[in-house]
Amino acid sequence: MKPRLTTRDLVSIAIFAVIFFVVFYACGMIGLAGPAFMFVGWILGILLGGIVLMLSVARVPKIGTMTITGLLVGLGMSPGHTIWMIPAGIVLGFLSDLIITKAGRSTRLTTSRAMLGYAVFVLWMIVPLIPMLVNADEYYAMITEQMGADYSNKMRELFTPGLVAGWAVIVFLLGLAGGRLGIKVGRKHFQRAGLTK
Repeated sequence: MKPRLTTRDLVSIAIFAVIFFVVFYACGMIGLAGPAFMFVGWILGILLGGIVLMLSVARVPKIGTMTITGLLVGLGMSPGHTIWMIPAGIVLGFLSDLIITKAGRSTRLTTSRAMLGYAVFVLWMIVPLIPMLVNADEYYAMITEQMGADYSNKMRELFTPGLVAGWAVIVFLLGLAGGRLGIKVGRKHFQRAGLTK
């Protein structure tokens, strides 16, 4: 029988999801210094977010944990980015759940599954960049309104299709590193949850 999420589990998931969102939002503020600084904020967000979500998974090692987290993060991110953050968060969260829990068959965590699950989850970071490629003129007109022409022009020069594709690979690798960092920091919590190699 697959373990079901309890009310207590849902509260824990929501708390960790909010902390994850706040960490990412705070790190994202670094990008206000200039378009190139956005990468600094994102890197910090992925690494620190790994600590938060690995602790969440250790606390609630059940299918649904990452799906609900993805939904909540998508809802939080969509107003400032794109409505596609919501379905992306749900889909990537669900895929992450399948990886971490062996399709719901296990609540015994492994280091490799937890890391891979988190790396898949953080690929949602690519979704806000898609409008830069498919609807560039409208997107950068909005950025010009919000941040000014100089910021918008620098951003347009920086975010080429090649850079976005390369960044997707880097995000995945950073996700693995963030997952590993989270497991290392929360080792005792993972051991309590039955972590195996």
